[in-house]
Amino acid sequence: MTAPLLVVEDLVKVYPVARGLFGRIGSAVRAVDGVSFSIAAGETLGLVGESGCGKSTLARCILRLIEPSGGHVSFAGADVAGHRGEALRRYHQRAGMVFQDPFGSLNPRQMIGDMVGEPLRAHHLVGGRRSERARVGELLDLVGLDPGRARSYPRQLSGGQRQRVAIARAIASEPELLILDEPVASLDVSVGAQILNLLADLQTELGVAYLFISHNLSVVRHVAHRTAVMYLGSFLESGPTPQLFDRPQHPYTQALLSAVSVPDPDRERERPRIRLTGEVSTSLDVPTGCRFHTRCFRAETVCSECEPMLDRVGPNEHRAACLFPGDRVALRQTHAAH
Repeated sequence: MTAPLLVVEDLVKVYPVARGLFGRIGSAVRAVDGVSFSIAAGETLGLVGESGCGKSTLARCILRLIEPSGGHVSFAGADVAGHRGEALRRYHQRAGMVFQDPFGSLNPRQMIGDMVGEPLRAHHLVGGRRSERARVGELLDLVGLDPGRARSYPRQLSGGQRQRVAIARAIASEPELLILDEPVASLDVSVGAQILNLLADLQTELGVAYLFISHNLSVVRHVAHRTAVMYLGSFLESGPTPQLFDRPQHPYTQALLSAVSVPDPDRERERPRIRLTGEVSTSLDVPTGCRFHTRCFRAETVCSECEPMLDRVGPNEHRAACLFPGDRVALRQTHAAH
């Protein structure tokens, strides 16, 4: 069996919070709280959850853009925490990131060709300006842009074109892993669909693995081989995407999926919805026991006392952190009773 490309074990990121007149540390925000997963070469893991659940913080910890407070990240068998200097530079060559806002991630005073060529120069992948210009043209063509756009500035491009530039720059270093943080959230539906198709084509051609972060479950269902659901810094459910979407086991996953519209108007009117009530907690004040129990329609007294582990609830490593997991049949019966 082939070893995973990326392995994350019990990753934690804590931000101390100063309180009081003299700024004493009063409590802490547990932005990422004991997360574990792996990604194989050429695979896409979708990561979903509400804003503020820790998805982007997790991504930045993986890339060492911020330092984790605990846990381990290994890439191609090597512990990322031990990387310094040249080793860290090589890691950033092999693992990169595409951000949500392409305009914010591009230097408005640089021409497109210079920005796409920057990783080529930084990682010594070209031998001179002529070969750099040729490679930049190839990369722009690969992401569906006219190589002549190398002489344009970001303000002269549309949002979709700017995101293509950001992707071209990200793949310039020939990475094995890309973290895609809401890559189509700022684009309209048709342009976003084109970007998703581009990413699928690049994965087929280049064999690159993706960690695809999104709040849009419909997008994740379309692109991800496996999906993980995050809430208050921790994973509540994970598994193969078709299995997780067709038979969600955690009440939070079921609530998220019940909010996703379906194209059939008759089915849309008739299908049950889950409207979460109760106290909305934050990473500054994570509830005891199950962190979702304050909003859960299936919670029992024990849920506030015992924190569930992410245990297997089905075949193919389908896991859920719930004391009372159940599929949609159980969901309808339970929800109807409340």
